[in-house]
Order: sequence, then C-alpha cells, then structure tokens
Amino acid sequence: ETNSEELTQVEFIPEIETPIVEYIEEEEEIQLDPVEELFEKFQVPYELRDYTRQICEIQNVDPLIFISLVQIESHWGNSKVGVTADYNNVVSYRMYGKNKEWTDLGLAQLSTRYAADFEKRHFNPSLIFSLGFVRKRFKIRDPYVNLQVGASYLSYLYKHFGDYKLAVMAYNTGMGNVAKGNIPKITYEYAHAIANNWTRRQGDIELCSLN
Repeated sequence: ETNSEELTQVEFIPEIETPIVEYIEEEEEIQLDPVEELFEKFQVPYELRDYTRQICEIQNVDPLIFISLVQIESHWGNSKVGVTADYNNVVSYRMYGKNKEWTDLGLAQLSTRYAADFEKRHFNPSLIFSLGFVRKRFKIRDPYVNLQVGASYLSYLYKHFGDYKLAVMAYNTGMGNVAKGNIPKITYEYAHAIANNWTRRQGDIELCSLN
C-alpha cells in the first residue's frame, strides 16, 4: 500500500482564457473618377462612355464640361420636354400651329440651321474610324457623329474665346451674341446649370472655371 503522505502533490493552475482578437479588414471605398461619377449621375449609356472620353481627349475638351453640356442639352436622351427619349434619334422641335419644326438634333443638340457648316468644319470621319467606328456620311442625328461634332465645336469656341464660360454661352446663344455682349438671361442660367452639375464637391472645392 502506498502511503498517502508520500503522494506527490500537484498544484493545479487554472487555465487563463486567451482573448480572441478578431481582425476585421475594412472594405476600401471604391471612389469613381469625376468623369465616371458624372456618367453614373446622368445615366449615360455605357456604349457611349469610352467614346465620349476619347473624343474629349482628342478634341482637347474638358470632359466634365462637355458631359454636363450634353446633359443640359438632351439629358443624354433619357427624357426631356420637347425632346425624344431615344439617344439614337434625339430631336428638339418648336410648334408652329399644328406643325413641328425640327430645330436642334442629336445628343449635343446641333442646330439644323448650321448643319452644313458643322459638316464642313467639324465632321472628321477618319477620326471616328480611328476609334473603331465607320461613319462615312454626315448624319447629324447619329450619336457618334453628333458627339464628335459637338465636342469639336465646343473646342473651337474655347480656342476662340479662351474661356469656357464664354464658350458654353456661345454654344447656347451664338458666337456673335457673345462677342457683342448680347447675352440673354437664359444663357447665363444655361452656363451656371452646366457648372452646378459637377461643382461643389468634397470640401466645397470649386473645380469649374465657369463660376
């Protein structure tokens, strides 16, 4: 028999629970670039987005201003009073009695009055072809032709006036009126509407030269 006093006494130390530390990875907020933000905001058709970026870059036009300008002009074909809701066939019209008179055509709302001048000065089929599109004929309602000509025209106005505010005003009311200072109130509102589409961003930083 074993003497109980001879038993080795074992000291039991209670186990200390190790706290479980969970490392939760914070999801990085995906920030869109300003151009993509405008595309999303205005629901610009996806098939026109890359093309619009490239056209603005080639024509050396600020894409934020041009995208906002098209939004004011036609809402990118999404819906607008007096304008059809198909971006492939955007037209504006005025009613004369029971008759409609087409006035401005396409997403960039190019005036029918100056269609021949637009074709001569601003239509560049080889440029459109270089971007992967074949447009041999000048069809003012064609969205790809229309955007290319509209961007070219805005670029031309900017080079002429050296200021985007005056350029977009001339886009709206004509170069002659801007040069003479005959700028109607609605044209000032037009310019500010374009600016307000994408200014007042984080930190209230004014990014737009239109203000």
